[in-house]
Amino acid sequence: MRYIYLLLILLAGIAFVLGSIEKIYGTPENWYPPLSLWRFAIGCLAFAIVFVLLDIRDYLVSKKKE
Repeated sequence: MRYIYLLLILLAGIAFVLGSIEKIYGTPENWYPPLSLWRFAIGCLAFAIVFVLLDIRDYLVSKKKE
């Protein structure tokens, strides 16, 4: 599961950088507007946080059983 949220964080970073570049230099035709890329980045970060919290929960449950 760790690779999933690392991938999500990486995708969020790429989308945020692309959205920032587009906001500064302008949006090319037939491409996503910067707001869509930033929303995608926030969504990816939200899912990554959920997966991190699930990993923490699983770790605490396994420690409690021992």
